[in-house]
Amino acid sequence: MTTARKLKLAGALEKLGHLMMWGTPILDAMDVTADECPDKTLAEVIRRMRARIARGKSMFPEEAKQIPRSVQLILGAGETTGKFPRSCLISAQVLRAESA
Repeated sequence: MTTARKLKLAGALEKLGHLMMWGTPILDAMDVTADECPDKTLAEVIRRMRARIARGKSMFPEEAKQIPRSVQLILGAGETTGKFPRSCLISAQVLRAESA
């Protein structure tokens, strides 16, 4: 993943995390995040994740290649522990650190 894409993903995860921390339901927050994402590929990944959540499934299919594995693990832990908004913000920090 390029540095530019990592930074775009970090921005999207920050937006998603903050929206949910402010009380926006996850599906609505994912809609806003995808609609405002400057990277069309990442926006589509967010939409696919949203669709999986809406169907009651885990957000990450095995083939989610556009999201680094380290971020998948952090977000997956947040998903299973009920701390998904915080895991979005931590993932954004990791991506920014990797890009520095």
